[in-house]
Amino acid sequence: MFRTRIEDGRSRKVLEPDSTPLRSLYLRTNDAAIYEILFNYFTAVRQIFWTGENRVEAMTKTVALQALFDVLNTLLLRMKEQKIRDFSSEYFRKVLKPAQHVPVDEVFESSSVGRSAIRNLIQLKLNLIRLKTLIKTKDFRAYYTFAKEERIAGIDEAVAAWEKWSEVEWED
Repeated sequence: MFRTRIEDGRSRKVLEPDSTPLRSLYLRTNDAAIYEILFNYFTAVRQIFWTGENRVEAMTKTVALQALFDVLNTLLLRMKEQKIRDFSSEYFRKVLKPAQHVPVDEVFESSSVGRSAIRNLIQLKLNLIRLKTLIKTKDFRAYYTFAKEERIAGIDEAVAAWEKWSEVEWED
C-alpha cells in the first residue's frame, strides 16, 4: 500500500480507529506502551501456564496462544470499562491465576474449535464471560459441567436461557 516505511516518516494517520483495545495506542505510535502491555501479559502467562510445575502442554500450542490473545482482548476491554490502568505483570498474574488449572488438555484440539474451547474455559473461570453466552455452542454441556464443578456464577440463568432457546427441558 505504502512505499515509505514508518521510520522514514510514514504516518499512521491514514489508518482508521476501531474498538480493539490497543488500536488507539498503535495509531498514536505508542509502540512502547503496546510492547509493555504484551510483555507484561505474556510474562504472567509464562509464569501461570508455561513453566515449571505449572506447565500445561496444550497451552504452548499455536491455538492456545491465539486463545490467550483473545483473552487479552476481552481482559483489556473489561479493564477499560472498569477504568483499570494497571498493566503490570503482577496485575496480569493476579487476574490469570484462577485459570491456572483450567482443564485445557481435556478439550485441546489443534483447530479453531480448540481455540474457542480454551478461550471460553479461561474466560468463564476469570468471569470475563457468562455461561449463558455459550448456550448456542455445541459444547455447552461441557461448559455447563465445568462451570458447575468450578462453582461459577450464572448456571441457573444459563440453563433457563438454554431451555428457552432449545425448547427442550434441561436434564442434569
